[in-house]
Amino acid sequence: MSIAGQENVSFGELGTYANYNTALGNHGINGLKTGNNDQNPGALLFTADIPTGNTTVQLTGSVMGASSLAAAIEASEALVASTGLNFEVVPYTQPGQVVGVARTAWGSSTPVRTRGALSLCDGRRQP
Repeated sequence: MSIAGQENVSFGELGTYANYNTALGNHGINGLKTGNNDQNPGALLFTADIPTGNTTVQLTGSVMGASSLAAAIEASEALVASTGLNFEVVPYTQPGQVVGVARTAWGSSTPVRTRGALSLCDGRRQP
């Protein structure tokens, strides 16, 4: 991702090349691959880091079949912006919570407890 996330990249004697992904830095978009060819002029694979609560969701997605690369980039920005609204951090366990029991072959057992709190990033449920 180090090259795909840069606005420009230098290849020494070969020169400096611009990244066509103008969405870099918008809504957490940090790169991957633009795709524009004669068969599909508007294609984009993207990655984005979406802050959610005290964590970051790493998103990978694509836009295919857009009329142009510019249209694919615009659609990817809208997609990432709306996706970020659909995650929430949900508390799952508390510190010291019993989450299981370890048993030995000879009949001894001990509770398995969490060391700290655990939260999960979940998709919001729509009514």
